Amino acid sequence: MDIKYTNVANDFTTNCVTDQPDATLARSEVQASTALQTIQQFLKNANATMRLEGSIIILLVNRLPKNDDDLISGEYDQLTNLNVKIFPIITIRNLVEHSAIASRSGAVFNRIAAQTNGHYIVANDTIGVDVNSDFNKIIANFMKTSYNQNLLFVRNIGSNRFLSLGSSIGTLRIPKSPTESATVPVTITVSLSAVDTNVPQLPRRLLLAILGNSKFNQTKTVQIDFLNPENVTSFANSNYYTTTVNLDAGIENNLILLYDAGPDQNDVLIRMWTPNAIHRSASYVNAKSEPLTPVNKITESTGAALKFTLENQCSSDKTATLLITDCNGEVSAKYDSDQIFNWKDNSTFYQFVPFFCDNQPTPTTCISGAESKYDAQFVSNDFSVTQSFQCRPGNGPTDNCKLKDSNGNYQCSGTSPFMRGPEGSLTDCSGHGHLEYDEPTKLFSCICDPGFSGPSCEIVTCTNQNTDPLAKDNAYHTYTVVVGLEKTNGFLVFDDAKVLFGLPGLNGTVDLPEVWKYQLLTICADGVFDMIYSGSDLGEFQRLFTSPNYELLARTCNTPPSPGVNDLTTIYKEAVKGIGRNVKGIIVYFSEVSSMINVTLDEFIAASQPYQQQFFVYAVDETSMPILPNGERIAKAAMTTGGFLIQSYITDDVKGHLDTQFIPDFLQSSTSIAWYSSDQVDDFTYFTQNNIFAYVITWNVGDNFKINNGVPFRNCQIAGNENVECKIQGPQTVKGNIDRGAFYVAVYLLDDPLIPKVQIISDLDRDSSNAVSTSSSDTRTMLTFNIPEEYDIVANSGDGGVTRNAQRNGCTFDWTAYSVFATQKYTPGLNIAKITLQDASSNTYTRFFPFGTSSAPVCQNGGTPIQSDGSCLCPSGFQGSDCSLVNCSQSSTSNAWSDVCVCNEIDDATCARQFTSIF
Repeated sequence: MDIKYTNVANDFTTNCVTDQPDATLARSEVQASTALQTIQQFLKNANATMRLEGSIIILLVNRLPKNDDDLISGEYDQLTNLNVKIFPIITIRNLVEHSAIASRSGAVFNRIAAQTNGHYIVANDTIGVDVNSDFNKIIANFMKTSYNQNLLFVRNIGSNRFLSLGSSIGTLRIPKSPTESATVPVTITVSLSAVDTNVPQLPRRLLLAILGNSKFNQTKTVQIDFLNPENVTSFANSNYYTTTVNLDAGIENNLILLYDAGPDQNDVLIRMWTPNAIHRSASYVNAKSEPLTPVNKITESTGAALKFTLENQCSSDKTATLLITDCNGEVSAKYDSDQIFNWKDNSTFYQFVPFFCDNQPTPTTCISGAESKYDAQFVSNDFSVTQSFQCRPGNGPTDNCKLKDSNGNYQCSGTSPFMRGPEGSLTDCSGHGHLEYDEPTKLFSCICDPGFSGPSCEIVTCTNQNTDPLAKDNAYHTYTVVVGLEKTNGFLVFDDAKVLFGLPGLNGTVDLPEVWKYQLLTICADGVFDMIYSGSDLGEFQRLFTSPNYELLARTCNTPPSPGVNDLTTIYKEAVKGIGRNVKGIIVYFSEVSSMINVTLDEFIAASQPYQQQFFVYAVDETSMPILPNGERIAKAAMTTGGFLIQSYITDDVKGHLDTQFIPDFLQSSTSIAWYSSDQVDDFTYFTQNNIFAYVITWNVGDNFKINNGVPFRNCQIAGNENVECKIQGPQTVKGNIDRGAFYVAVYLLDDPLIPKVQIISDLDRDSSNAVSTSSSDTRTMLTFNIPEEYDIVANSGDGGVTRNAQRNGCTFDWTAYSVFATQKYTPGLNIAKITLQDASSNTYTRFFPFGTSSAPVCQNGGTPIQSDGSCLCPSGFQGSDCSLVNCSQSSTSNAWSDVCVCNEIDDATCARQFTSIF
């Protein structure tokens, strides 16, 4: 096959007259078309890239290829990535006659047109010198549009996509006018995919609506009915339509297509063109190479990195945008699908960030064969062009980059700078910045949003610092005891509760200055509560535990026990009625008929999430220890608050199998958690300073619980093989009864110098707790906390770098622990986060943070749930994770628990009117 190149630019008709084909060389009409071999010959040329980039190929065919003829994927890659537009055109007579020959089909021409942004046209007449023939008019139209103008917009719409009622097909960005006109002329060409056997059939409806965008203060709508000859040029018995409209310059338009296919069930190919005289060169490059080198193949692993050069660009504003859409016109939620390039003084070309595409993002509604095609519209001032590419399968993500975030981006485990992409080739900007290419350094680097810094924009500088004095306070300020009563034991349970929870060991000689409020409640087996005491007097609280004091105040419970009547959610709600959400405290529930205890875990979590109250459930029976119904749910409910289930039994002495100093020791300390698990199956080690005391508590294992190479614990209270309470000192290696299976365990440290009290936040820049853990959030729960200056945060052993840690500046809480991996986010129920601290000697210390994860946030006071991050959008005057905390005006301040606003001046009537109905 002989291909000749010429620089002579005569019009098409003149060329046909002066350089007519030699009819004697024509093949027999029964032979298959060689059009595909012609395309392949173009691509084999040594200078194919230089000659073909941005070109058009018009194929005048009089025969159809064989059924199985096609280009290979590499050839489609070259054509699409080089922006080569191919226009096969055939007469109706040739189409019908040749399709009657066995094993002949023009289907490949439909595929080529779809993937190269061309059209496959069927028309009346034959080629010749008659300039008025439809055939020649269509070719002349190609030359005026695709040859002389830039491709502005392209969309392939599969016939299986339901559009009869109207559907969006994407966004069209109109460049500014080079003549500063208010409008830009846009030529629209439309074709229907051709079938082999018959004259093209009209669709029932084909209407395009171009809608203005209120963002640009433009709401004008242009409607084009392609079946109406008054405003559209069409051709008899053809599948091709064209028209030109003037659209407002410099804005975005939304495109709606109403399409009701005819008998042929055709696909629809839409292209839009606009005049432009600026010469450009474009290629997709290997972003990891130095210098940037063009590539013929784009894969999911390498990404599409467009390099763009404009010659003689006179505009002072050289900012450019790149909008990448998939085969359905959808803009991916992934990073870099919608980019802005900020031109710098040292810029000589536009280099866009690689976009990591998907080989087949939405194949069910794309044109067959074009599922992997993407379209990238470049716009800079008065210039615009669409540069398409094919996305091929890659090698798969590397081992440390297999997980994705909520937008589908591959994210990599590791420390800062955090990386992303299937091969970890790009820096992740943590959602608070964007990547830009720097020509002098030849690197893609994060440009951080205001208030963020660091190589991955992971370091925040707080502008709204947390001013709550209780925010970092890890002391216990409230203590609530709920005693379960029933007819069987009467008030005898009070005597046992006194020993365990009435703080008798203090004997009035030890004060609890940090505890501001004590509460003593009872709940009868009939579900009725009685408040025995609520106040700040420790002595009075202790006195009411002593007979006959409680007999005078507590209602006699005449209801016999029955299974499941004491619901832990109801008990928790009653216990926190007089307690602020921002204050740390302990709630104890004690029952001597464990079968009465019941809980629905998700309801309990929703009720307890906004509070900082550790809930300890004492399921203690007389004489023996029966199997605890719903034990797993009860244990997990308690653990979601940082508490625990203590199951035991009483014989002659309450102290026989229960540690009576556990609660008093807690109230006199600041505690943290060195180990916490609801599924422990083997040994574990925790580290503390040597002088630190700890309580090791278990459930579902007891007698066989060991320490230090199998040596039994000392100073322990053991209840059969269900529960252990041990007070021990210093770092330990702990062994459990692994033969029995998984068990529950908690290690509470007393007065630990590493007390990183955490708050749950919705974003890196938040300094106050404003969210709860939800399974509907995009990622794992985000925590913020403090640690002593002499320590640092390091990666958690065993979690594969899922947790990312970042410092903070000017914040009350100076560290953040978060994750970007959507597949690793927490499921409803009990979840446990951890951080690992390291001292100057490289010793590491792990601390655990349990919480309950609900399905969605529950907002108070008219707040609106934000599903993506577990927070609430609060109305004016409220704040907090559930909008239950007050947000006081400048003329007032909140009380210590942030649930009431108090006017700064007692005679400020304006302020008083906000909070007091008497005004």
